[in-house]
Amino acid sequence: AIFVLELFLRIRAEGLRYVSFRNPVGMADAVIIVLGVVEFLVSVANAVSGGGPGSGALMVAAGPMRVRRLLRLIRLIRILMVCKELKLLFIGLISSFSAVSWAFLLLLVFMYLGTLFCVILLGKEPSLQGYFGSVGIGLFTHFQIVTLEAWPEIADDVIEVGGPIWALYF
Repeated sequence: AIFVLELFLRIRAEGLRYVSFRNPVGMADAVIIVLGVVEFLVSVANAVSGGGPGSGALMVAAGPMRVRRLLRLIRLIRILMVCKELKLLFIGLISSFSAVSWAFLLLLVFMYLGTLFCVILLGKEPSLQGYFGSVGIGLFTHFQIVTLEAWPEIADDVIEVGGPIWALYF
């Protein structure tokens, strides 16, 4: 009800140009609100017709409209555009996504190379088969090392079997 009132007041203040194609934010806002009202009317019609919540052909037709409720979250982005500092913070966060993605990819490449290195050199040792028996197990072991989850145990076992030179790697 509050969203409908807000839409009504905006149309009253700005006119129909608020929901025109020249204002995509207003148009999306109006579509989301209208779909919500239609879903509500369908659920009320289902309840009046004697069906319980979640039953009936009307509710089956209204199912996809429930997914559209998530579109209401898009309305929260408008808050970011009101405050200049929040807008700058949001833009910085989005623009840093590319650099973070490339850093993550570089980390994956190093983990994969280290995995191949360890599987080839340490995978033949029977006591290290649980850590480096295959590429998949080796990747998981390297993930544990990178996140420091089981690094001391893995490093101790490898140094004990492979020799002290492996301390430089681990």
